[in-house]
Amino acid sequence: MKGHVSELEATNQMLKDEQQALQLEFVCLQEKYKTVEAQYNELINRWLVRTQQDADAQNREMEDFQRRKQIEIRQKIDQAMKDNIVVEEPSIGMRFGGYATSTVPTKVLYSFEAHDSEISDVKWSPSGKIFATAGVDRKVKIWEVTASRMLTGANSGVMSLDYDSEPSHMLLAGSNDFACHIWNIEDQRHRHTLTGHANRVYCARFMEDSGLVVSGSNDRTLKQWDLRERACVRTMFAGSSCNTLVTIGSLVISGHFDKKIRFWDKRAGDAQSNEITLQGKVTSLCLAGETITKMIDLRKNQVVSTFT
Repeated sequence: MKGHVSELEATNQMLKDEQQALQLEFVCLQEKYKTVEAQYNELINRWLVRTQQDADAQNREMEDFQRRKQIEIRQKIDQAMKDNIVVEEPSIGMRFGGYATSTVPTKVLYSFEAHDSEISDVKWSPSGKIFATAGVDRKVKIWEVTASRMLTGANSGVMSLDYDSEPSHMLLAGSNDFACHIWNIEDQRHRHTLTGHANRVYCARFMEDSGLVVSGSNDRTLKQWDLRERACVRTMFAGSSCNTLVTIGSLVISGHFDKKIRFWDKRAGDAQSNEITLQGKVTSLCLAGETITKMIDLRKNQVVSTFT
């Protein structure tokens, strides 16, 4: 029995010694862990400081670049305002025959707040006595020198305006609500809403017959409308968003996002008669009369003769 007790005491002492050794090793490892953790936190803090410094430096560089750019733009604007455009009246007179000459204005004569947001189109009436403005605030306003009126009815921003032919009683608007709207100018009543496009209507024009309207949309189609029937009578598939259009007689000329000008003749049905490809997307078209007649080869889209 005494031998067995002595053996157990020896085993117990050995276990105590191992426990003390493990305890000392644990304390040493814990100290090393604290040291490594402190070094890690220090490195993280140094990295965060360096990152913030780099970000601040980049922000300063960007601010300096923007400041220099704004100064450069202001200098160019100031220089452009100082430069006067001189138009030689004899050459203008020779080109346009009996028409009066005109120069680019060099200063603003009058300005005023017209809408609550951006203005997308301005159109003078054929009589020259009034003009209309279209705004993204869903309003069309008619202005005189001493008075103004407002037309409502569009459910989204108005993108384009057009008057019918004399005596110009009707005003046409293309809208972002996928529709065209027509008002009577005299009583300011909303007369027609032409729906059928699947996207925003960027442009709309009266044709030579004021009972017909043509519209161009972001849905890549043009539509011809008969106001007497209040219906779409023709759809022209252009294959590209229509940004602008003009009409002359039975011909419709449209400008598109795919850099092409397309010609449509209502007498030819739905077929596209011709197209011209430019170097950039077409954003605006305008027809201007002059005393020069040009013969164009439609197969080559080139001027072959000029008659004065």
